[in-house]
Amino acid sequence: MLQAIERIETYTAAMTEAEFLASRLVQDAVIRNFEIIGEAAGNLQRVAPEIAAAHPEIPGHLPRGLRNFLVHVYWVRRCIQGLEYRDCRPAQS
Repeated sequence: MLQAIERIETYTAAMTEAEFLASRLVQDAVIRNFEIIGEAAGNLQRVAPEIAAAHPEIPGHLPRGLRNFLVHVYWVRRCIQGLEYRDCRPAQS
């Protein structure tokens, strides 16, 4: 989780919001690392309950929820990538 957080910070540290929104490459990298954080946080209780118990400040359900949102709500990626609100609607199946 810490490595993914550090990667997000590294990728975005020198960027303005406009630069971030203009770079799909950086957006994809940031989204991927949020997915990694969410997966790790969601598995923490099962894989390492002693670490989860020692760090109650880690709200495992929040990053896991964000991960699920990013992974399963595909149309959100278009919204995150800076398109106008009218373009931010679920894709038709």
